[in-house]
Amino acid sequence: MTNLDSSLYWRLKVLSWVSYQHLDIQPMNRLDDMWKVASDEMNNMDNHKTPQGKLDCLFRSMRIMNDVLTLITSNEKAKGVGADEILPIVIYILLKAQPKRFYSNFYFIQNFSREDKLLGDLGY
Repeated sequence: MTNLDSSLYWRLKVLSWVSYQHLDIQPMNRLDDMWKVASDEMNNMDNHKTPQGKLDCLFRSMRIMNDVLTLITSNEKAKGVGADEILPIVIYILLKAQPKRFYSNFYFIQNFSREDKLLGDLGY
């Protein structure tokens, strides 16, 4: 684990007390079971050796979050999912996942992925 990984990990650990209320996440978006699945997927990056495998884990984590929010808003007849809903939940998932080598995994993906693999949904 690098110094940057260690620093980020301990910051996430120190902020583990942050709750939905602190991030102004709406009550209808407080889905611990689904966010736990997304967190587990994010932590699964360490189990993969290739940049594509790590990227797929991150993509699945974000896809779970996006699909759940889209489903909620379609049931509520709301106007859709925007950054105001997504960003606090991404932060919440990251705080709950507390990945140990998050920085290194991102660095690995960025430096060893083919550029054509970072287009479209995966690049997002």
